[in-house]
Amino acid sequence: MRIAILLFVGLIVLTTVPATASAFPAGSVRTEAGSDPYLVEVAQGCGPGFHWVGRHRNRYGAWVPGHCARN
Repeated sequence: MRIAILLFVGLIVLTTVPATASAFPAGSVRTEAGSDPYLVEVAQGCGPGFHWVGRHRNRYGAWVPGHCARN
């Protein structure tokens, strides 16, 4: 039974890895940090005027996933 489960999981992994490995096309430009003065680096993909708030629980105890919040 364990072998069947491992084979099934392995099959799923092998079918998804090639699909995710080609997420960036061959011609995509990947630059190093700070190489282009016109690009603004922002934390966690938040835009200007926003900052990243990590996952936490609110005052009522409900789970809040990480998100961008206004400054």
